[in-house]
Amino acid sequence: MNTDLHGFCKRQRALFEFWHLKFEFFPLPLWLVFCVLVLLTGCETRPDYANARKASVLIKGSTLRQIKNVTEEVFQEERYSLVHSERDKMVFEKGGSKMDNLAYGTWMEGTVYIRVKLLLLANRDGSVTVESTSWVVQDHGTSVEQEFPRHGMKPAPFQKLLDEVAHRLDAPAKAS
Repeated sequence: MNTDLHGFCKRQRALFEFWHLKFEFFPLPLWLVFCVLVLLTGCETRPDYANARKASVLIKGSTLRQIKNVTEEVFQEERYSLVHSERDKMVFEKGGSKMDNLAYGTWMEGTVYIRVKLLLLANRDGSVTVESTSWVVQDHGTSVEQEFPRHGMKPAPFQKLLDEVAHRLDAPAKAS
């Protein structure tokens, strides 16, 4: 029995030495790879606001109040709801289409929303530049709501809406 225990201890020691030698040179790189993978999968970057798709229009000869009123009319005709308004900002939202839900939705229940943020910039010459950026909102209205730029989407639908605003105000000049 003593020889069996002695043989068992030798085998255990040999096994320990084998594993110890095998991983002696790898622990640091393996730990670094592990830490990087954890950080990449566990962290979320902020939305790229600078690269959000923008549409814009230059409006001459109208006041901010007139522009805001006509803009609200045009967006409401397209089923957008005004959810926030300040002196020089407006935010509209509507539920996304089936394609939006397919492209941007989550596996959980719920509908993604499309959020359009408008910024009204007064220029020195009295004109106003209206810029819009479009966003996708997941988990709308919850404490875990996420907003991110609507990538891959050309600003064309929102450019058409802004062009309609300018047309109704008789100021069809486009901003560049």
